[in-house]
Amino acid sequence: MDDFQVATASLTTEPGIACVPPWRPTTIASPATFMRSRRLNVRHRLGELQFFLAREAVGLYVERLDLPKRGPRTIQALHFSGTTDFERWCDADTVRFDHPQLYVTLKREGERLWQLDGTGRPA
Repeated sequence: MDDFQVATASLTTEPGIACVPPWRPTTIASPATFMRSRRLNVRHRLGELQFFLAREAVGLYVERLDLPKRGPRTIQALHFSGTTDFERWCDADTVRFDHPQLYVTLKREGERLWQLDGTGRPA
């Protein structure tokens, strides 16, 4: 895990109040970023799992939100500088077993984003 940066927080909020992580980069809000970003989610009986992926000039930003119906909400914000680190993290995530279709989509969309350079054009 020393090959990529990890920021993890556990937030508890009142029902119906959105959690917005304070460390989300401001570059995510630019209109050009939406062309090189993906949002994935799955709802299940225990809650919801969301992923946000964005291709940045220096790598891939990934945000993982675990939003259970009860209990603490967990947010992970990661930055990967290489494809092998991203693939290794995907393979170690529990989503691989709990939601195999989401796992396949996550890896596929991540690979598509890696094929872009930092400006959103094919490398």
